[in-house]
Amino acid sequence: LERLFMEKAKMSPAHVYRKFRLERAKHLITQTDASLIEIALEVGFESAGHFSRIFAKAYGQTPSRLRMQQTT
Repeated sequence: LERLFMEKAKMSPAHVYRKFRLERAKHLITQTDASLIEIALEVGFESAGHFSRIFAKAYGQTPSRLRMQQTT
């Protein structure tokens, strides 16, 4: 099943799932006042630090920087 998924999606199921979680997190950061740790936990990360590193790698900025840009 995973091999078929890779053939069709051109990425692993884990990668697609992480991408989905990060997109949800980005939405929550920009559209809610929830704390970053609440967002991290809601989208399935166990710590804010790990979430922040993965988010920054994916989007080129930390969640806190994105939120600051939204408020200015």
